[in-house]
Amino acid sequence: MTASTRRNHRAPLIIGLCVTLTLLGCSQEMQDLDKYVANVKSKKPSPIEPIPEMKPFESYQYPGTSELRNPFEPLGFGQAAAQAETGGKDPGEGPEPDPTRAKEALEEFPLDALSYVGTLGQNQSSWALIRDPDGTVHRVSTGNYLGQNYGEIIAITPREIRLRELVREPNGGWLERINSIALRDGQS
Repeated sequence: MTASTRRNHRAPLIIGLCVTLTLLGCSQEMQDLDKYVANVKSKKPSPIEPIPEMKPFESYQYPGTSELRNPFEPLGFGQAAAQAETGGKDPGEGPEPDPTRAKEALEEFPLDALSYVGTLGQNQSSWALIRDPDGTVHRVSTGNYLGQNYGEIIAITPREIRLRELVREPNGGWLERINSIALRDGQS
C-alpha cells in the first residue's frame, strides 16, 4: 500500500471523527436551551389588557353664519389682492390654457433650463435657436410654446425671446405674465 492510498483511507475516518465531536458539543448546548424553554413555559402568563372602549363620535353641525369662516372652503390668502390685479375676475373669466392643444417638445423643460443660442433668418421669417438640457438645438418661431407655464413666443429679437405665460392664481384662475429668455453671452 502506498502513502497516497493510506491518506485516502484515513480521510473518511478523520471527517467522521470531526462530525461526531461536533455533534457531541452541540448536545450540551441543547440541554441549556431545553432548560430555558421549560422555565419560560412554566411561568404563568400575564393577562392581556382589554381593548379600550371607543367613545362615540360627536358630530358638529356647522351653523353657516357669516361671522365664521367655512372650514371646508379653500383658504383665500391674498385673494383680494389677486382679484385687484386681475380686475376682480373670477376663475373661468380671463385667459386659460387650451386643453386641446398638443404640447410641444420644449414645454417639458423649465424656462431656466433652456438656452437662447442664436437666430436664423430668411426673407421676412426669423427663427430662434433654443438648446435644451440634453444639448439638442430646436428651431422655434413666433407662436411656438416653451417652458412649463404655457409660454407662447410673442417676439424674437437678436437679444431676447419674449413669451406670454399663463400661471395659476391662488383663487384658481389664470394670470397672464410676460417673461423672456436672453441670448447667452458670447453667442449670436
